[in-house]
Amino acid sequence: MTHTARHLVVTLALIALVATAPLTANAAQGHYLQRNLITNFRDKYRTRLETGRKTLRNKRVLNAWGLALRPAGAGGHWWIANTDSGTVVTYVGDTDATPLFQDALKTVRVEPAPATPDQSPTPTGQVFSGSDEFPCSGTSFTGAPIAAPSRFLVVTEDGNLQCWAETGSSLAQRMRSFTLAVNGEADSVYKGLAITPFSSGNRLYAANFGLRRIDSFDGAYQPILNGAFDLPADVPEDFAPFNIQFLEYEIDGSARHGLFVAYAKTTADPVEEEQGPGLGYIAEFDLDGRHLRTLGHTRRLNAPWGMAVAPDGFGPFSKRLLVGNFGDGTLVAFGLKSGRQRGYLRGRDGQAIQIDGLWGLAFGNGASLGRANYLYFTAGPNGEADGLFGSLHWAEDLRTDRDGRRRLERHARCRQAGACERRFRARAPMRVNYSFPKGERVSAGRSAANILTNRPATPS
Repeated sequence: MTHTARHLVVTLALIALVATAPLTANAAQGHYLQRNLITNFRDKYRTRLETGRKTLRNKRVLNAWGLALRPAGAGGHWWIANTDSGTVVTYVGDTDATPLFQDALKTVRVEPAPATPDQSPTPTGQVFSGSDEFPCSGTSFTGAPIAAPSRFLVVTEDGNLQCWAETGSSLAQRMRSFTLAVNGEADSVYKGLAITPFSSGNRLYAANFGLRRIDSFDGAYQPILNGAFDLPADVPEDFAPFNIQFLEYEIDGSARHGLFVAYAKTTADPVEEEQGPGLGYIAEFDLDGRHLRTLGHTRRLNAPWGMAVAPDGFGPFSKRLLVGNFGDGTLVAFGLKSGRQRGYLRGRDGQAIQIDGLWGLAFGNGASLGRANYLYFTAGPNGEADGLFGSLHWAEDLRTDRDGRRRLERHARCRQAGACERRFRARAPMRVNYSFPKGERVSAGRSAANILTNRPATPS
């Protein structure tokens, strides 16, 4: 999917509504709770969070795609790559003690491709590097030269790999922008990036959707493993690597790791993927590109991209592989031992959660960057014209869940006030996932939908 906006696959329809039980009736039923944390548009995705704070606004968050962060104890930021603004924005926090905020770093630019210096760059996948490999050099925010090992690396749909380094925490010791590390060959389209997390001997793996292969590099950016990562025999020939992730997991108490590749169906345009039920595969490889297995195919895969392994504390899908579908915005869980799909992540209304334009998935580090059992996501809603960063977590009981309890309290205050009004105005057709408690009435016009209710609508 390019950064050019597409037609949406689902249009806003408010003709027939099915009333559901009031919020309090389902308070004890476990489900996954979504919070929108950052968006570009003031009204469309900004809501008052369960914590009492409003969703943050950042105009550079446009088609938020790749998501990277440092491990616990290493400080740092959330790094959110934005394909349509050619930037990476950085944030700190979303922990029990610290709300999400920006420090002095704020924004790091991505450089245009050498062949097209006048075109905006299109960053996609990105990773954190904690080793002394992958050298990088550039200019700091104050103009001073910097040469150090990379800390973050990003790939672009223009087919290049870029690096970012720092020598300290001040702006004078941080690079102002990413700088070119690898200029891919003609027709390369990098959609995703993975890295091994070892102390030395690390490798980078880029999902080259344009040339239908995985490109691998050593710690000095030299190409390696040519001819590896053959297309699995049980994946059709018109599918190509859409993303790749290095993931660690356990089976029967035994620690393992592997490279998981998400495949999407190609089209005549080498940058575009085809979307639809069943149009996706997930395969696991070892670090040398040897195929280990293909997970059970299911119609629930639809242009899959984001992948993460859930820790304990993530409800019924703890210790499962979670796969996010760009095609329809759903999230599907797989058993890591069986390789079989175990169902959708579902919201309070029992319906599969859908996040329009869903891209990256990552759990917080449990220290300074998010909660360890919260799944953070990036997305490019509204045909990739907008951007979104948020989280999902398991709420066993809204009355005891911290964020859920505040939602209930806000709901009670609303009812005591006698009436609440919430308007949703759609500038263009788009997917909307809402369940409506009893007592709501809806009026819809040709160009807008106004939701008038005596209770707040509950996002699914």
